[in-house]
Amino acid sequence: MKRVIILRGIPGSGKSTYGQKMFPTAQTVSADQFMIDADGQYKFDPEKIRACHKQCFAKFIGLVTSDVELIVVDNTNIYPHEIAPYYAFAELFGYEIEIHTLVADFEIAFKRNLHGAPEATAKRMAACLMGNINFMPLWWKSVIIR
Repeated sequence: MKRVIILRGIPGSGKSTYGQKMFPTAQTVSADQFMIDADGQYKFDPEKIRACHKQCFAKFIGLVTSDVELIVVDNTNIYPHEIAPYYAFAELFGYEIEIHTLVADFEIAFKRNLHGAPEATAKRMAACLMGNINFMPLWWKSVIIR
């Protein structure tokens, strides 16, 4: 059975580690993959975030249309509207979809995050995630990992 796992959580919540541990054979797509510089180092650039998300979705489309069996989407996906394109496209191609929300202590996640987001921005993201944690269409299979 073909599956897509959509991860969501604030930066530093452990999404990438969880995805690698729980789904080691998966093909993973992430906007972060497109923030790697010529030396192979991750370098967050807020000016490129929109383009990186477009590239991430394009890679996802390629994997889905190639019938890859297991795909993990590793982005923050704070809002349901950020998940919806992935969900709809995967569903159209016959994938079973699960949304895994990782809930983490803010202080720990903030210290681990690689993006260098200002604390106020990270707090806003955390508040938004927790404010809509259960605000998903009823037919979306969603689990919360604490």
